[in-house]
Formats: sequence, C-alpha cells, structure tokens
Amino acid sequence: MDNEILVVGTRSGQLLSVLISSQSVEVVGNVEGGIIQMSASPDGELLVIATGLGMLLFMTPEWDVLYEIPLVSSEVNTFNVFTFQPLAKDAFSLL
Repeated sequence: MDNEILVVGTRSGQLLSVLISSQSVEVVGNVEGGIIQMSASPDGELLVIATGLGMLLFMTPEWDVLYEIPLVSSEVNTFNVFTFQPLAKDAFSLL
C-alpha cells in the first residue's frame, strides 16, 4: 500500500494524482473541455477519459496520450462504440 495512487479528475479538467500513504496531491495535467467521465483498465495500465469536447483520451500511467478519438462520428452523426478485449495480462485491444 506504500505506493498506491488515486487518480482524480474534475469537471474543470484538472487531473490529480494522490499518493495514499502521504496524502500528497499533485496536479498532473489539465484536460481541455473538462472531464465528464473516466475509468481505468483492471490492471491500471490504461486510463480512458471522456472530455467535455466530445473526445475519448486513452492514457498510460506515465500520462502519455495513446489515442484521441471523437465520441461522435462526423460522417453519420452517430456515436462510436468501443470494446476492450483482454489479450494478455498487460495488453488490451481496441475493437
């Protein structure tokens, strides 16, 4: 439990990292348009954030953005649907 971290996202877009053992808080980023929803993969290796600008951000534990995908397709004005399928212990595939 010494290195457990809680990630917090705010409506205004702040992305915060809280180190549980010391209760120290660090601002690790700011998401344009604010954060509507976010969720981590079961192994904690992927964070997905839905932004107020209608984008999905897929991020690593080092805060690198792997993918930035619109929630709504401009062609037909429909929602994109994403499914995660576990490939291995530490891998996910976007179908």
